[in-house]
Amino acid sequence: MTLKYHVISTLVEDKPGALAKEIALLSENGVTVEYSYAFLGSNNKGALVVLRADDQEKAEKVLLSNGIGIIKPNEVYRV
Repeated sequence: MTLKYHVISTLVEDKPGALAKEIALLSENGVTVEYSYAFLGSNNKGALVVLRADDQEKAEKVLLSNGIGIIKPNEVYRV
């Protein structure tokens, strides 16, 4: 059996505290992050963060309204 989950991908600066700010922003807006993982891409533009929230639609709106871009699934492999 295969389960599919909707996740959000963002690009976060590779510096201490950058991910914490993104997670705090979601928390302050009532969004709970269920899980996340991150890794560095090959282009040195930052860390690719993949997260699943309890309310994906709200999480996307919060991130976008605060200037945090969402990376589309077909763009993830280019990071």
